[in-house]
Amino acid sequence: MGGWHSQYQDIPDLIQKYIPFPKYYGVSWYMVNTNLQGNYSHTHPRNDWAGVLWLKVPPNAAKLEFEHPDCFAQYDAIQSIHDNSPTIQQQTNYYKAYSFTPKEGQLLMFPSSLRHRVYFSQTNEERISMSFNIKIDET
Repeated sequence: MGGWHSQYQDIPDLIQKYIPFPKYYGVSWYMVNTNLQGNYSHTHPRNDWAGVLWLKVPPNAAKLEFEHPDCFAQYDAIQSIHDNSPTIQQQTNYYKAYSFTPKEGQLLMFPSSLRHRVYFSQTNEERISMSFNIKIDET
């Protein structure tokens, strides 16, 4: 939804030392979003893991939202916890969707099949991130 997306490239050496798999293939890219730009809900098919490193995060930067992988089937259970046990819901992060607030210099990895999106940015300042995909080499 707007923004700038670089060409795909090798994962930088700086990031590779944090990837906990001995053998893998991967690509990375940079994203720059400003006011009213973000990313639609999506997954990263044909990969095992996805990740993001936030390089520049202005105040009130757009959040990354993860959708519960079985939200429709779990809807009543999630709503019941929300209505009756909000403390348990907070302790377990048992939500229909969970918003993650980015921090500059923070790296986050997650299963590439987990549906996610980036909210629309609400600032004219750039939010810069480097994302990557990993396919584990099992040979």
